[in-house]
Amino acid sequence: MNNKKIISLFICCFILPLLLAFILLKSDWLPDHKVNNGYFLESQVTLVEWQKISPKQWSILQKTENTCAAQCLANNQQMTQIANALGKYKDKVDLVLLTNSPSIHGLKSYPIQSQALQLNTLYLVDRFGLVVLAYPLSDNPQKNQDIKRGLIKDLKKLFKYARSA
Repeated sequence: MNNKKIISLFICCFILPLLLAFILLKSDWLPDHKVNNGYFLESQVTLVEWQKISPKQWSILQKTENTCAAQCLANNQQMTQIANALGKYKDKVDLVLLTNSPSIHGLKSYPIQSQALQLNTLYLVDRFGLVVLAYPLSDNPQKNQDIKRGLIKDLKKLFKYARSA
């Protein structure tokens, strides 16, 4: 092989991919495909003293008003359905209400500390108290079914790729 072939082979194998990667980064090209169904929060929300409720690996959290109205009770029923739909992962998920009132049967209660969380939204929280994803609910039952399916998909994916028990 002569020197020209070696240099052109070097350029093709090493410099050209780096040049293409640099151009793509500078042009702000990002794929529009996402794998999660929930929405990431704009700012990081961590619930302090989360360990007091002895959380499991993941928790589904809902913020409620002081009194749980009809919409709140419907959301709690949806949370229970989501946990039941997880099958073998059901025991690794906690259902938590973010409220200052006493807890409802089957759900843990955590006192309201953050005003960043919205009403009528389900949140996915890890065992350390970091709120990871938000799933806003609507008045449309069909749309809520799609949101529940997305939450179940996300949870199953998280359990599948979890490195710790």
